[in-house]
Amino acid sequence: MTTLFIYIGMLGIAMSLIIFLFFGFIKIQLI
Repeated sequence: MTTLFIYIGMLGIAMSLIIFLFFGFIKIQLI
């Protein structure tokens, strides 16, 4: 149960990091 929670937490961090980098890339392209 704890391992699953940690895995979901890591996945959430990874997803938010990817989204952040993706939007940053779009902003650079627009400028």
